[in-house]
Amino acid sequence: MTLIGLSGTLMIWANLAVGMIGSEDSPFNLLFAGVPIIAFIGSAMARFRPLGMAISHSAAAAAQAGIAAMGAQIDARGGTFSALFAGLWLIAAVLYWLAASRAEGASKSSR
Repeated sequence: MTLIGLSGTLMIWANLAVGMIGSEDSPFNLLFAGVPIIAFIGSAMARFRPLGMAISHSAAAAAQAGIAAMGAQIDARGGTFSALFAGLWLIAAVLYWLAASRAEGASKSSR
């Protein structure tokens, strides 16, 4: 959860300070606000269980990557920077998936 908090905070901070794609006044940068919202709503719908959070963070990674791909046409450097954040969301999803796998293995072994 620390990785998510740091990456989400850094993404929002960078977007507000200088803008991820183009300048900070670019309306394209408003799309980035939806990425943590996707992750939070998906996690809440999954009741913050690891497997559901892995799925919701994968969706956030896909959204971030989609925005990065569209933004790379406007600003290649900003699109690449945004794609790095997609990687962070994906790493968080993998970590949640591993946690879900371990929890499932622990519940099977305790039977």
